[in-house]
Amino acid sequence: MSAAFSYTAEYVLDKTYFEECFTQSVNTTPNLKQYSKTAIFTVIGLAILMQESVAKSKLVLLDIFW
Repeated sequence: MSAAFSYTAEYVLDKTYFEECFTQSVNTTPNLKQYSKTAIFTVIGLAILMQESVAKSKLVLLDIFW
């Protein structure tokens, strides 16, 4: 290739374009299904923490009285 390669590109980035893309892609109606996984993991995590803290307090009480 003896000829020089030429490439040009033009981009128009304006606020109306981004607003249109955002409104078409964003889901603004939160529901329980979206947060169900987070809620389930939170409940499981709290249950594990409570179980461990109760088990530790029982061991401490056993050490005191025995």
